[in-house]
Amino acid sequence: MGMVIPEELCQRLGLGISRMREVRLANNQTEVAKVTDLVEVHWKDRDYTGNAWVLSGLREPLMGLLPLEHMDLIVDPVNQTLVGAHGDEMIGYI
Repeated sequence: MGMVIPEELCQRLGLGISRMREVRLANNQTEVAKVTDLVEVHWKDRDYTGNAWVLSGLREPLMGLLPLEHMDLIVDPVNQTLVGAHGDEMIGYI
């Protein structure tokens, strides 16, 4: 999964919608989500470009596994922060 954002954030950022897609949520319900044009996410010296899904009723943006892996980040649940998976230097795979 990439990124999921609230409708309000999509509008505030002025993101275009490239298509619609039916998705199954964790509660097993289905919903039609908007899929945005490409979005860039920057964190320190790292970046990720991908589409975001827009879901109704969502309050906070969610970043999934794909952007975290691409930017070589992990979540530190104790301190509630993002940290580099391999220290300060990003490991790149070609």
